[in-house]
Amino acid sequence: MNFSEKKLLIVGHLAKDIVRTQYGGASYWGGGGYHVALAAAFYLLKGRVILKSTAGRDFNFSHLVRAGVDVSQVKIDRKVKTDQHWLNEMASERIYRSEGGLSQDINLLDLKLSSREIGWIHFASTPPQQQSEWLKQIKILGWESIPRSCDTFDTFAREYSDLVRGVMENCSLGFANEEEWLAIGGRKIKVKTVLKLGKYGAEIYDKGQRLIKVSTKKVEMVKDTTGAGDIVAGIYLALRLCNVSEEDSLTEACRVATMSIEEFGTVHLIGRVGLGNNFAIDTDGN
Repeated sequence: MNFSEKKLLIVGHLAKDIVRTQYGGASYWGGGGYHVALAAAFYLLKGRVILKSTAGRDFNFSHLVRAGVDVSQVKIDRKVKTDQHWLNEMASERIYRSEGGLSQDINLLDLKLSSREIGWIHFASTPPQQQSEWLKQIKILGWESIPRSCDTFDTFAREYSDLVRGVMENCSLGFANEEEWLAIGGRKIKVKTVLKLGKYGAEIYDKGQRLIKVSTKKVEMVKDTTGAGDIVAGIYLALRLCNVSEEDSLTEACRVATMSIEEFGTVHLIGRVGLGNNFAIDTDGN
């Protein structure tokens, strides 16, 4: 990729993440769109990461803004509170549920942007029905020539495998963990895919062939995996927009994603990635 100063458009949810693991519980501002945009902003100049989403009157944008994310395309509904995402990892299988309907109102047709300034579009992990609608809206906008990628979630991959695979194969690049990847076809997937392997690092596949494999450091205590996969996507895409190689981009993405799981949420990464973003962190996620 060679996109000079073009921008990365992230489309995804903003939410209050309420997480419970064997190491306790926490609530913090998050959602897939939040985690991807924050991570990407560590590596791109202020304003080069644009977030398209929806939020309620209570959402706090301070960390995104201070990291340099352009949140001017976020639609805020002052009448309601932001959606809540509940994730329980205490059982053998993760239990996820969402409360609120704001996330369903993300509409690309009201974007106040020129296609000339966008170098890449990424759909964060959202229901495939919603991603499919965004693909239709991109066609209406005449933005089909802009490269795009998508991520998924284990629940969606299991329940809507054909739809998830169809969305992914209408993108330039896909992101999935191993469970999701196998559920939607594995090596049969036709589009280039970043396969996230958790503690084993990540791989890149294209047309069933493994092109790249990178490893990551061992983590002694995994407190919270929420957002780790989003971090991989955000950093990988940001670095590729800076013309960093695929292997080096993926290696750095895995390094920071591994750091993220040592604490709850992703805001604790600010100031830890060695890129000069050394501003104060609100440990309560407010």
